[in-house]
Amino acid sequence: MLKKALAAFTDHPKSNNMTYLQHFSFAFGTAVLLIWTGCLGVIHAIFPFVHKTNTKDTVRFLNSEMNRK
Repeated sequence: MLKKALAAFTDHPKSNNMTYLQHFSFAFGTAVLLIWTGCLGVIHAIFPFVHKTNTKDTVRFLNSEMNRK
């Protein structure tokens, strides 16, 4: 029973060649970056002359990071 519970936390990270903490750090950092980018996107929607390429740049960065991992 305990083995199955632990596997729920470790199987996916292992399949991506990461420890649980490495995966947590990467996933949490990605989430924070996406939230921040969303906030800047809202600012850009109101003031179109601000943060013109932020969303595009972030998506490109995350795509390169996801493909690297």
